[in-house]
Amino acid sequence: MAEYIENGTQLAWLIDRFDDKVYLYKADEPVQTLHSLKVKLSGDPILPGFLLDLESIIN
Repeated sequence: MAEYIENGTQLAWLIDRFDDKVYLYKADEPVQTLHSLKVKLSGDPILPGFLLDLESIIN
């Protein structure tokens, strides 16, 4: 994922459903780790209004 960010991607999510983790990658920010799949991921400000409700699609 770091390579995508280095090449211009501004936002990426790596969803690990086996370990119930989500890794949030944003340009110029450290990687953030969420320890649950019961989250709603917001695309703002890159994708205004986009919301991904992981709980509704993972189960």
